[in-house]
Amino acid sequence: MSDTIEDQFHKAMIAVYQNALRDCTERAAYFLQMVGRQGGVETARKLLQSDDVERGPAARWECGRPDLLFEYLILQPEYAELFTDEEKEMARHRLRQYGYAL
Repeated sequence: MSDTIEDQFHKAMIAVYQNALRDCTERAAYFLQMVGRQGGVETARKLLQSDDVERGPAARWECGRPDLLFEYLILQPEYAELFTDEEKEMARHRLRQYGYAL
């Protein structure tokens, strides 16, 4: 039995945490707790709506890993159907705010 696209996104969100910890020595325990409680898709949606931007973008910029941002993950073609056009535009806007060229 294959994973649903939601399952795949959930696993990708966990991988974001694990890779940020490994490559950027960033411990984002709250992010991991949210993903565990609410699932990857719902966590991404809630974080997009939040005005409280995490320190993560700066840490990942410093270690050269913009691919470890959930906003980047939202914009990947394989997950396009999970998010509305408005949510994807919010992710693009956020990435631009962080200084990432799209």
